[in-house]
Amino acid sequence: MTFYNRFSLSLFLSIVTVLSLIGTFAEAQSPEQRYQLGRRLTRFERQWQTADETTRVATTPAMQSAVSSFFSLQLEVATTKLDEAWLIAQGIDKQRQKECTSYAGWFLRTNPLIQDASTTTRQLSLNRVQQQSSAEASIDGLRLLVEIVDADGSVVREDLRILTSLPSTWEWNTGTLEEGDYFVRSSVYVGESKLDVIANRFSVISDVKERLSKVLNRPSGAIEPQSDTTSLTSQFLTKMLSNGATDRLAESDMPFLTLLNDIEFLAREGNTVQTLLTRRPKSSYWLQLGTGKSKQHVRFQSAAPSENRPLVVAYHGAGGSENMFFESYGAGGLVELCMRNGWSLITPRQTLFGSGMELRDLLDELHRHVQFDQSRVFVVGHSMGAAQAISQVSKHPNRVKALAAIGGGGATSKSEDLLKIPFYIAAGEKDFGLPRAKALAASLKAAGGNVEFREVKDVEHMVIVQAVLTEIERFFAQHCVAKIK
Repeated sequence: MTFYNRFSLSLFLSIVTVLSLIGTFAEAQSPEQRYQLGRRLTRFERQWQTADETTRVATTPAMQSAVSSFFSLQLEVATTKLDEAWLIAQGIDKQRQKECTSYAGWFLRTNPLIQDASTTTRQLSLNRVQQQSSAEASIDGLRLLVEIVDADGSVVREDLRILTSLPSTWEWNTGTLEEGDYFVRSSVYVGESKLDVIANRFSVISDVKERLSKVLNRPSGAIEPQSDTTSLTSQFLTKMLSNGATDRLAESDMPFLTLLNDIEFLAREGNTVQTLLTRRPKSSYWLQLGTGKSKQHVRFQSAAPSENRPLVVAYHGAGGSENMFFESYGAGGLVELCMRNGWSLITPRQTLFGSGMELRDLLDELHRHVQFDQSRVFVVGHSMGAAQAISQVSKHPNRVKALAAIGGGGATSKSEDLLKIPFYIAAGEKDFGLPRAKALAASLKAAGGNVEFREVKDVEHMVIVQAVLTEIERFFAQHCVAKIK
């Protein structure tokens, strides 16, 4: 038995077990639950970035419990544990954590998600994500700060509201706002503590009814279904926009004005995804790549659309989406890493059955629309994404410069070309993916592969991505032989 299949059976059985759970989870999970879990993970990751080493270690048990609850379908427990880990990351002592737990579970929603530019009032509602507990802390007299922040990060409106009870619903007379995609930033003052409150973003659009009607109410059969990337992207963006128009939270905050502008741009004669990608330099785009035989939802950000820069392909873990590497893992740390080095980034959406497009086809189709250096393609994957990354690179080893597998492993196919590819493999000491990562590293080393392995002390399955981002940056950079102009 060769190194390529020495541990394949045990890996296969493990993956089947996990995927069966994920399949059940995907059916039971609502977009609202996905949204709350994602936003809370991002909030925790941001706090973890600023915490000292002792505080980081203290968050590990709560994060282990959150991950375990997630995969055992106890989603409310997972949400609560993410909030607990966030409070610990702030250095709040155990006694204060009990007092702050109920506040950590709040959600401030602004309705509707898409508003006309003539609107002068915003509808807000504050409620708990979880059911009220018997240990609910007092609310009467607490101060809630609400800020509306534009795309440049400037606060354009703010209000300090005195709370009396929950749920609480009110209208805020802000006056008109300029057309744009806005964030709502909110926090509650609890004694000497100021705690962030999860709040959604909204978009202000001029002539919103007329513009939405043109793109959402096209006559049935007026447009024949197309499988090319430009048509598929327009259809994909339209579906995302329709969720906002019906006031449904997606699994991530969407910039609906940006989506509408992109749809309107693609609808004009002669415009394509290739020209679309030059409109907003260093901004991310949601695309659907299509070859006629296969389709793939992706999120893409180019360091320089007209230049041959390296490309990073990032595969997310189970239960996630193409947005995870942009928002949740390290609060978008991989995006910052790529932009800092002049690398473009693409994150394919994965389902229970893997990606919709083979890596080779994804790279070929993407290259039809934007330039990147095909000799410097780097792949990174986390958890289930690590297994997908290994599978794709095993099939197409000549298309990849280096691979980073984080928090997991996978079976490799027999290929001398694969052994030429440098591997960086990492997992946390408290990471359930550690055994698979170790097995992969050991097998590759035994076959003479170029492997760098790291086990990170006191780190669990989610934080491992953020914990090794600087090492991923160093690993990919050392294999960028060609200089970036």
